[in-house]
Amino acid sequence: MRVAPANRVSKWAKGLRRDYASDAIHLFCFPFAGGGASAFANWTSSFPAHIQVCPIQYPGREDRWGESGFDSMESLIETLGNDITPFLPARFAFLGHSFGALVAFELVRFLSRQGTHDPLRLFLSGTRAPHLAPKEPIHELPDQDFLKKLCEYNGMPDEVLQSADLMSVLLPIIREDFRLFEQYRYQSAPLIPVPVSVFGGLKDKNVPIADLLAWSSETSKVFRSRFLEGDHFFLFDSQSKIVNYIVEDLEAAAGSSKGSSRMGERGEGVRHE
Repeated sequence: MRVAPANRVSKWAKGLRRDYASDAIHLFCFPFAGGGASAFANWTSSFPAHIQVCPIQYPGREDRWGESGFDSMESLIETLGNDITPFLPARFAFLGHSFGALVAFELVRFLSRQGTHDPLRLFLSGTRAPHLAPKEPIHELPDQDFLKKLCEYNGMPDEVLQSADLMSVLLPIIREDFRLFEQYRYQSAPLIPVPVSVFGGLKDKNVPIADLLAWSSETSKVFRSRFLEGDHFFLFDSQSKIVNYIVEDLEAAAGSSKGSSRMGERGEGVRHE
């Protein structure tokens, strides 16, 4: 596996360097459409010291404002994968919410094709399984119609919605992420050899429980699902519970990677909170 020089940093993963603690588990967090690394800014202090949060920063926002986006999900994954591979520590995991869940899933597939070691676990939140039939696209709608659809996700603060200046900046970014998401077409491939944990919101009208449970057919390892109160952005409203679940599953996966037979089991746990 390629290894980055100790003095080089990844522009994709915030705070990630080669001089990390060798026994730490790095949790790479992939934001939703239009989101940036700051969406996970307050997660770092919520985890125990042996789990280090590394939010992913997509181009075209926050401190990568001047960078261009990508023509397709495939080109995004290839560029991200090539950049981040040299930095991957011995133990890591991925967490993606909504758009970010699809990015995280396809990145796991990319790493597998490249022969890179697998993450301990893949955490997927608020996204339908990729092999399901695509929903009606919205990224080409006129601004007002597009914004109306976005409001159904309940992720826009009122102060943002009421600011014409902010919306003129944010709306094109969100629209481009939706374009990548909606133009993505699932390709059959071997099941990922990575345990998967899925989180969903019980009041998320855009992502039904059945569509989340369908992720179970994408892994050859353990599958676990949990559903919490809340709509599409339940992940951030229930942060303390989600953090506890992540720690629980990461510690189980880390223990399994040291020789336990549990990793070879197939199972599904559905929990409502």
